[in-house]
Amino acid sequence: MARRGNQEGTIRRRSDGRWEGRAAISVGGRIARRSCYGKTRTEVQTRLRELTREMTRGTGPAETRQTLAEYLTGWLSDERLGLRPRTWERYRELVTKHMIPELGRVQLAKLTVPQVQALLAAKAASGLAPRTVSHIRAVLRTALGDAVRRDLIGRNVASLATPPRLPDRLIEPFSPDECSRILQGADAFDIEGIVALALGLGLRQGEILGLRWRDIDLEGCALRVQMSLQLVHGDYALVEPKTTRSRRTLPTPAFVNRCLARRRVEQEADRLRAGELWHEPIPDLVFTTALGAPRNGTSVTHTFHRLLKAAGVPQRTFHTLRHSAATMMLGAGIDLKTVSTVLGHSQIGLTADTYGATLPGLKLEAANRMDELLGKSPESGT
Repeated sequence: MARRGNQEGTIRRRSDGRWEGRAAISVGGRIARRSCYGKTRTEVQTRLRELTREMTRGTGPAETRQTLAEYLTGWLSDERLGLRPRTWERYRELVTKHMIPELGRVQLAKLTVPQVQALLAAKAASGLAPRTVSHIRAVLRTALGDAVRRDLIGRNVASLATPPRLPDRLIEPFSPDECSRILQGADAFDIEGIVALALGLGLRQGEILGLRWRDIDLEGCALRVQMSLQLVHGDYALVEPKTTRSRRTLPTPAFVNRCLARRRVEQEADRLRAGELWHEPIPDLVFTTALGAPRNGTSVTHTFHRLLKAAGVPQRTFHTLRHSAATMMLGAGIDLKTVSTVLGHSQIGLTADTYGATLPGLKLEAANRMDELLGKSPESGT
């Protein structure tokens, strides 16, 4: 039996708030490493002691024979605490529906680049959207990256596979005239405040529906984006925004502030009419139904499409309002960094990549403006 010794255990707090424990034991000249996770340091300490005992006795799982299905199932379980619920559900869907059926029986340590490439090719040939195929590769790459860091495998074969070619994202924002017509007609469909926030500040739908009155300063004309409303296992919940920069405090344009003030009056009228039937599963939300429940995002989107039809505006997604806000800000001469901050993008490069088609016109406008300021001929004085 191989001699086991040189036990090592470390505990650290991850950036996502979870605690991680790592055990490392020398087994026959090789270092075997395992990780465990928990909400508290004490919880991880307990798990780490059990894990170390298992590894010392040799009763832990034979990781060299671990299949990809076994690894991905465990990885999903570990990631659940650190991911937003909707993100985790998306990961689980991609893993269980696309990866495990195709490659689940392959041993993790024996997974190859050609096998991953064949998976991507098969999914593309089945008619799956290129962006979805790209997401499959991205999630597998993330999972295998963790396996590399834990010394379970020597290289990340998903990162070496060629990603599918993605078509250029064509953004067709609403024109300023269309935006005005949409905003003017929104009150009749009971989504005036929602549309105003999407157009005036470029907020995401979940961010809008997750706003609470404590986040709104009507007198100071400002609001804070703190949470996002999502359906989690069939129930509404407020979850952390997409990124750290998604948490932001923004000044509100006057027309947005007026819409929010009207919304407050409307909500109080709803509360009085509902009487004992009024119930707020999530207290203090700005946007609620006539009985106090959170507004349903899908229902809001369907209502928005009815609004577009009534306003005579070609059908586009609700998210197009956010794109329209960004392009109007850029067109008004607001600098890219400020627009990126207002949108809550994680990086300014994301803003530039998303709205790159808008930038050449702004650059030309800037050149013309500089010519007006500095282009006078000294000789002619003109």
